[in-house]
Amino acid sequence: MDSRSQRSRLLAWALLLGLTSSSPLHAQDDPPESWEFTAALNTYWYPDEDVSLLPVVTADWGGLHLEGRYNYEDERTGSLFGGWTVAWDWIVSGETTPMLGLVLGNTNGAAPGLELDVFWWRLELYTEMEYLLSFDDREADFFYSWTEATVSPTDWLRAGLVAQRIMVFDSEREIDRGFLVQGLLERYAATFHTFNPDDEFPYYVFTLEASF
Repeated sequence: MDSRSQRSRLLAWALLLGLTSSSPLHAQDDPPESWEFTAALNTYWYPDEDVSLLPVVTADWGGLHLEGRYNYEDERTGSLFGGWTVAWDWIVSGETTPMLGLVLGNTNGAAPGLELDVFWWRLELYTEMEYLLSFDDREADFFYSWTEATVSPTDWLRAGLVAQRIMVFDSEREIDRGFLVQGLLERYAATFHTFNPDDEFPYYVFTLEASF
């Protein structure tokens, strides 16, 4: 393993250790009386490839956050994450959730990760990231990220910019970027993303989500 790969692995574990050992500002001071769940189905349309489905399910009880994914880190690969949500309300409000995941399937490994959601007025910055530490091949270690910067002009509409670094789809770009628009109705949401719209072959992601 070269020195760059070794430094990346050490930084990934150091990030997780630092996040989990820091004192929380307040960790969901008023826990819900029951579990809260979300289920999302992401449909990827790639140029000249089959449609790919990527389901994600989350469960939250107070600060405890659990998350299951499939086809996320790799095709025919599942992952389970556990973490703790820390919330704050200063000049801006937000939540951060450091996590640790186990990845099994075509790709096997551990994945320290982080989810961050920041709000101000009708603006929102959301990012999720993880560093996959492969059990099978250290050359397969991979940093993944998804980031959204959006504005909500109404309670039922959200739109803005999106960027991701992904491993499942072999993109020609290091970072894929594009636009998103989302419609919301009570506990349901539908989001359309377009990536690399200025390329000859852009690709698209359609997401349906429900909370209960």
